[in-house]
Amino acid sequence: MNDLVWGLDVHTEELRSLVLLNGYPAFMPADEEPCIASLKLNPWIVEGTNELRIRLGPARDGERLPVTASFKADVFRTPHGVERDDDSYLVRFEWNPDEHKLDKDGMTIVLSHLFEVPSHQAFGRWAWQDAIPFDPGQRVAIELLVGKCRQALVDRDPDALVALLSLQLAELGQALDVPPDLLEQKLREHLEPFFAADGWEVAPIDYGVVSLVPAADGRIVLVVGRQGMPVLHGIIATDDEQEEEPPPFLMELAVSNLDHCWTVVR
Repeated sequence: MNDLVWGLDVHTEELRSLVLLNGYPAFMPADEEPCIASLKLNPWIVEGTNELRIRLGPARDGERLPVTASFKADVFRTPHGVERDDDSYLVRFEWNPDEHKLDKDGMTIVLSHLFEVPSHQAFGRWAWQDAIPFDPGQRVAIELLVGKCRQALVDRDPDALVALLSLQLAELGQALDVPPDLLEQKLREHLEPFFAADGWEVAPIDYGVVSLVPAADGRIVLVVGRQGMPVLHGIIATDDEQEEEPPPFLMELAVSNLDHCWTVVR
């Protein structure tokens, strides 16, 4: 059992920002709007050498940076339920425009940090670590997997969706020290009110605007919808214009090519 929490606290304003852990975009907001987030990094921690990178850039290429632009990030490690102390922090970074000049176009690496994780603090080897790197010629195979996930939502079939997400649930359970059965139960409970609603609708997927974003040296591929939104999107439609619409259903997908079979891994 490993009850360690590897976490990231981040606060950013008026900057494009990206935090990569072992090549995976652990923090990748869709826009430059002010954002405060706390995220668990456990699912991307590997045994041995881990690499953290932070990239920042202006909100729009060529645009002057506003004086209010800011970015802070803390990476920490602590046992679950234990209050952090100074020894908990691996990285405490605050962007200083005088020390870390940003290119006018694109994004600039402002931090690159390596840290070691011994076997007793890791979570075993993830399936994606042994995945076949992404080949753009595999796009259709990925689209077929995404289509199966969408069809399970359309059919209101939780069993089919759970089967497609079985590896994801198993590895997230391992990463978070939570029984996979409990994660499956929570997923089913989350799906239940959507599937039970008369107005349940799943948005069609416009594959022409879907982006496949390789991460972790191509061993993981993020499937990203329009404007960086999750590719799977459902709503409960209501007839009464005065009635407040329920929040939408959103599902992100990260997939890997495992033994020539595309699988949802995160």
